[in-house]
Amino acid sequence: MTEPILVVLGLLAFVALAVVAIIASNRAAEAQRVRLAAFAAERGLNYAPYGLSSEPPGCLTFSWSQNYDVQAQYLENFLGFEPFGKGTSQTVRNRISGEWQGLEWEIFDYSYTISSGKSSTTYRYAIVAAQFGFVVPDIDIRRENVFDRIGSWVGIRDMQFESIEFNGAFHVKSQDEKRAYDLIHPGAIDYLMACEIREWQLAGRTIVLIQNDTLSIPLIDRMMGAIVEFLALVPDYYRDDNSIRRA
Repeated sequence: MTEPILVVLGLLAFVALAVVAIIASNRAAEAQRVRLAAFAAERGLNYAPYGLSSEPPGCLTFSWSQNYDVQAQYLENFLGFEPFGKGTSQTVRNRISGEWQGLEWEIFDYSYTISSGKSSTTYRYAIVAAQFGFVVPDIDIRRENVFDRIGSWVGIRDMQFESIEFNGAFHVKSQDEKRAYDLIHPGAIDYLMACEIREWQLAGRTIVLIQNDTLSIPLIDRMMGAIVEFLALVPDYYRDDNSIRRA
């Protein structure tokens, strides 16, 4: 068999494998959309598999420009939270939204791209956010890292609590520490220490959890449950003093 024929056969084999991989990926994505739709329906929530569009890219009625404008406006609601406002090609997929357990939910796969020269990296996150009926200060709660420890040696401090174990495990920052202490009381500290979720962001009337992953039913269930359980620990006096008064 001559070398040109071997090259052609190799290319055909490569193309065949690529086609099989694409078909398998599409089937897996469709199966995931079916699972997410069932999960949303079970909880009385809405599901939009293509983010903020009811139709997939490629449909004759799909408008890239309109979808981009709507998505950009939607993502403005999350500016100030990580990881929003970074990179390019910011994309929302598999959006689940609506009311459950007295909270307004926004759940979606989020990705963006950072380019450097000829190379680029796409970052993907599972986002679970909820809105509630009272106001909280900006609070960031995350796992302590080596840079935080170095910062503490040169006088860059975060909030300190009575629990030495919690102080060593978590880095907590807030512009309104007095109100933040009201929320992160001993009972909340015990919960955060035991909880699998290690990164919490609160501001206004919103709480946002992120995970370096794509949405799955167990992950959504775990993150939604964590938000419900954490908010249940907010003291009644704080809710009363900071509730949103509706006319």
